Amino acid sequence: MLKLRFLLLLASLLAAFPSALALFEDEAGKYERSIRTVGPFSHALWLTEGNDRAIVVASQQTRTIASLKPKSGDFFWRRLLPQGERIAHISKAGELVFVLSHSDSGSVTLRAMLSASGVFVNEVHINSCSVVALLPFACDSKHCAAVACSDGVSAFGTKGQLLFRHGISNIAAAFVESASSVATLFTVNQSHVSAMSLNLPSGASSPPRAEESTEVPKGACSQYVVGSEGGAAYLHCFHPVTSTFRVFSSKAALVRGPVSVSSINEAAC
Repeated sequence: MLKLRFLLLLASLLAAFPSALALFEDEAGKYERSIRTVGPFSHALWLTEGNDRAIVVASQQTRTIASLKPKSGDFFWRRLLPQGERIAHISKAGELVFVLSHSDSGSVTLRAMLSASGVFVNEVHINSCSVVALLPFACDSKHCAAVACSDGVSAFGTKGQLLFRHGISNIAAAFVESASSVATLFTVNQSHVSAMSLNLPSGASSPPRAEESTEVPKGACSQYVVGSEGGAAYLHCFHPVTSTFRVFSSKAALVRGPVSVSSINEAAC
């Protein structure tokens, strides 16, 4: 129940994200100049290297990605993506920040950049796809990244070389466990939710078994978010017509729901 309440609050927090970056009362207003320069934040993540901390932010509107000092909002570095690109995802892994962007033509570009300096170290162009997730993982004592699209997963090495590609239909959400570099892929069609695991360093996959598929009403996963708890991945589905939540585990088993939003609000009150 607490997890569902958290999901309801998450959207409102993201809507007010720039103001949420002021972590303490005495920091209020210090990000105004950076916000005006970068543009409305669409993505953000924390970086911690020893005692050094930074906030990496990105703006779809201005095609800008920047690293900010947490206390002052001053820039460590700032980079601008080419005209016509829109930032879709950013993620960190070790000394790298991975940036996934769409172009107006529909192509997708994966870039790796050094978190300390913002220097781009490699760039990979991917055929047009409906991007689901960006999945960094450890490989050869360094860090690589996989891109999950609705029709499959492609993984790329430290020099941007293709490691593998698996064609998988109807991928709706994906989550990678950083310690093991094993990704859970949730597939959703009109009537079923299924899950499979994919070892990103090796490319080995375990296809979903019949018992790891759950029948759901049409539209039950029209909106969804993925997360983890206790080492397991979970898919949280929302049905906008009936205003109900369902939660599925990494085995695609229904572990909670359907729960109505009205009952959550009543419990919160």
